[in-house]
Formats: sequence, structure tokens, C-alpha cells
Amino acid sequence: MKVALVSGLALVLAAGLASADPINYLDTLSSGEVRTGFITLPGDGNGNDNPETWHWYNFYAMAGDFITVDVDRLVAAPDMVSATHYAGNSLPGDSAPMTTITGSVGPAGTVWVAGGDDNEDDGFGGPFGDPLYSFNATSSGWYTVVVGNFLGAGGGDYRIVVTGQTPTPGSAVALLGVGGMAMLRRRR
Repeated sequence: MKVALVSGLALVLAAGLASADPINYLDTLSSGEVRTGFITLPGDGNGNDNPETWHWYNFYAMAGDFITVDVDRLVAAPDMVSATHYAGNSLPGDSAPMTTITGSVGPAGTVWVAGGDDNEDDGFGGPFGDPLYSFNATSSGWYTVVVGNFLGAGGGDYRIVVTGQTPTPGSAVALLGVGGMAMLRRRR
């Protein structure tokens, strides 16, 4: 009886783990760099609650950085939606327990920071706008940005730009900054 109970529990736990939607980060965003993607629209027409169609990005910010996330469709069909979550020292590997982009629950171990939907004119005459939102980073660490196609008329290309973050530790920009300071100090 105990073996059957334990085996059943193991099956339930394994099934729960199998249902988690893995996050495949498309890119680490540096301040001002433009990235593009093609977002699909799931069969039920609502990409807000279909994690398998979401696009994930990440960036590093320092406490006090003023961050702006701008997601723009490049064709009329998609209805872009986006949210940012603070992840701390490590990025999540799956989206559970997150069920919608517009909700306040993010991947396990993250904290919802900000989100956008219909904040700026889409340039195609509507009926939907595009995400444009800003926030002050209250903590240093990694942030995730999720992008989806909420209730669009189909899939399409989009562009994402995140500005205001301090260069990622160990990046070429950060290292050049340290090297430049050393050279200035040496010249004196």
C-alpha cells in the first residue's frame, strides 16, 4: 500500500514538472539595442495565456536605473503585450506558476515589476496600441521581459528596445568603462 501511494505521488509530481513551460531566452538586452522577432498567435486567438508562444528576453540593471521597455509591432496583425519581472541573481528556467502576461504572478522566484499593453499608438490605426512602460529598478540584478501576442488578428514582426540599464557585469561595455577609468588614472 505504501509503495503504491509513493509511486502515485511520484507520478503526480513528475506530471507537474512535465507541465512546466521552459523559458528559452532569445537575447540579453543591452541599453538601446534594437532586437526583432516574429510572434505567433495561438489557435485559440489569445497569446496572453499561452506560454508556449511567449518570447523571453533578459537584462541586468542596477538599483536606481530608470528602465524603459518599448515593444512595437512592425505589421498590423499582432497585438503586443509585455511584462517585466525582477529575478535577482539567477534567471528562471521555466514560467510556472505564471499563467498570463498581464497578471501580477511571474515565474517562481521572481517579482512582477511593470507591464504594458496598449500604452502607445501602434502606427496602424488600431484598434490596439503597443507596450511602452518605465520603472525605477529598486534592486540590482537580472530582469526578465516577456512578450506576447494578446488578441491580434495573426502573427507578425515586432521590435523591442530596453533603455536605461547599466551594462551587464563582465560585458565589453562594462570592461571598457573600467579600462577607460584605469587609463585616465594612469595619465595623471
